[in-house]
Amino acid sequence: MNETGLINNPVILGNADLAHETVKTWDIIWLIHMQQTYFSLGGFINRYQHPISTKVVRNNIRSFANVENSKAQGIELEASQQLNDNWL
Repeated sequence: MNETGLINNPVILGNADLAHETVKTWDIIWLIHMQQTYFSLGGFINRYQHPISTKVVRNNIRSFANVENSKAQGIELEASQQLNDNWL
């Protein structure tokens, strides 16, 4: 509602003509869990269709708008080692 119907705000306005933002996500995660050690390696790709952001429409007044399609991708690595009952 904020992105489409915001009114009476001196710095940002809603936009009733916005298309729905969608995100398609692919994840692959590899896990190893041993008695006191844990490893996780993951990769992801996010594809954004009709992402919603803000644009300046006049002076310092912004409005919500659909912007260019985009994608984000990356990897993450996590490792944990339990040293004793009190330390992880």
